[in-house]
Amino acid sequence: MSGIREYRTGDPFSAINFKATAKSGELRVNVKDSTSSKNYMLYLNVQINESMWINVSDTGKIERGLSYAAAMVKDATRQGIKTGFGANCENNRGGHYVYLERQGGYPHLKRILEEMAKLEMKMGVSFSTLLNIDIRRKITNTEIFILASYLSEHNEAQIHHLRKMGNTVNIIKL
Repeated sequence: MSGIREYRTGDPFSAINFKATAKSGELRVNVKDSTSSKNYMLYLNVQINESMWINVSDTGKIERGLSYAAAMVKDATRQGIKTGFGANCENNRGGHYVYLERQGGYPHLKRILEEMAKLEMKMGVSFSTLLNIDIRRKITNTEIFILASYLSEHNEAQIHHLRKMGNTVNIIKL
């Protein structure tokens, strides 16, 4: 929290500071500090080696990764951090990967969790293809979390490039 200000149309009900409202007689809301401008991007890599194609052989690791990602997205949403999610596996609608932009709020959290539930244990695209989405978009100032049991040399080069672009990249081994 960095302070309190007058209520503006569109402010969420949860931001109302009831003590300050009671003292002033006018609606007041809490102002969040710099964490509200943070961006997170979570990537789940289902690829477990260079030669893997289609079927995931270690579903336990992927389920663990999904569990970690769901907990991280919930926590980030609670803190007001815009969060996105990407996975290089197919979904039950025929898509070859999942990529959801960084957004905030509980409706977006619900959408991410729904997409996670629709994932199939089949690799749709290489992890490099997924990372290239944000490299091409030239994202900056994002804290990236990669949940993976395997990263290729090409992935390592992409991670280095993302860091040079001004992002923080955290690797969580599954």
